[in-house]
Amino acid sequence: MEADAYGVKLPAFGSETLMEADAYVVKLQTYGNEPLFGDLVEGSVILNSMGQIVADEWISASQNYRDIRLDRWIVMPSYIRGIVLLPAQAGELAGHTLPAPSVSGKPRLLSSFVAGFKAAAAKRVNLYRNQPALPLWQRNYSQTLIPDEVALGRIRRWLQESSEQP
Repeated sequence: MEADAYGVKLPAFGSETLMEADAYVVKLQTYGNEPLFGDLVEGSVILNSMGQIVADEWISASQNYRDIRLDRWIVMPSYIRGIVLLPAQAGELAGHTLPAPSVSGKPRLLSSFVAGFKAAAAKRVNLYRNQPALPLWQRNYSQTLIPDEVALGRIRRWLQESSEQP
């Protein structure tokens, strides 16, 4: 997946629309909002080794779920935020029925993806910093269903612009 000059990852999907997929904007914050993943220098994000690990694991985690598609996303010093596309929740896809949302209201596929990503990224970052028991992430994460193509476009631009601001 290619990145633009600001580290914003470009879409990794084909011609899907919101009629074919549900889009969520997801944000995962570091424990204590610590700026662990890099620095903002003259309006650009400069990832350190831990930030690069997080970026690598974001891509890797999505490859473990055939129905997950990543859209724009960015690693900032204290969080990762991105747009995640899931199969539309109505009906069947690829011959199987999709699981119902969990009790929390979050789609199980999204929750599973985030949990897998958080675990893998935390393990690798903690090995890198030689502190295996130290928490990396806040316990929960935020996710918001993107209602339509217009909102999706606004959020894509917002991710781009937020990467350009110190």
